[in-house]
Amino acid sequence: SGNIEFAAPELIHGNIPVHYKTDIWSIGVILYTLLSGLSPFLDETDEQTCANIINIDFNFPESQFPYAFQAAKKLIQIIFVREPNNRPSASECLLNEWLHHAGQYQISTTNLNNFIERRKILSEKSYYVQSQIELILPPLPYEYNALEPVLSEKLMRLHHDKHHQAYTTKTNVALNAMATDETLDDQSKELAKLPIEVILTQIQRIPEKYQSTLRNNGGGYVNHKLFFTMLRKPTATATENQPTGPL
Repeated sequence: SGNIEFAAPELIHGNIPVHYKTDIWSIGVILYTLLSGLSPFLDETDEQTCANIINIDFNFPESQFPYAFQAAKKLIQIIFVREPNNRPSASECLLNEWLHHAGQYQISTTNLNNFIERRKILSEKSYYVQSQIELILPPLPYEYNALEPVLSEKLMRLHHDKHHQAYTTKTNVALNAMATDETLDDQSKELAKLPIEVILTQIQRIPEKYQSTLRNNGGGYVNHKLFFTMLRKPTATATENQPTGPL
């Protein structure tokens, strides 16, 4: 899987299938990074990074983008547009003035080396946190056809894969952000390492900026886990599945 900072808005929104110009957006991010040693949309958390991408919130720091880079800036600007159809094609990018004269410009590698070092540190930190905090989907298979003909098996599979995975991902993002939030005390960070069912029973102890995300997505995760675990195709002799656990 790729880094979220290189994803186009349509990927953040979960639009499937994606447009072939979705990759053009990623090329724009790579070009920006190669020139400046910075990542245009990267922020403190994945949630903030996603918000920056959706809002196309970026800038060109003068120290990293001197006047000589004007043509490159224009290329990046026409790539970073929300509607994929309005982005240039690969062939149109290759015709850009910047690429035709790129050999005339000197690009410092210092910023890029700093970027690589920062990524190594972030990657190590993220791996450490992910090794401690990671929700998983309940084991498959489920009786996806249990509600036919009211709800088709295909629809139930889509429901699980899209909605449940979204709950899981967003809950993980919030928990990982909590565990690495330098503004929080150690006790608050430790809360992020508890099972999500326990966290939900102590939601008032969670820092306010994370409460809504964990209540909505963590609660959705637990509800979906319970629902799909209970889902069984009825038979003449099967006893009714009863919910158990924290709910």
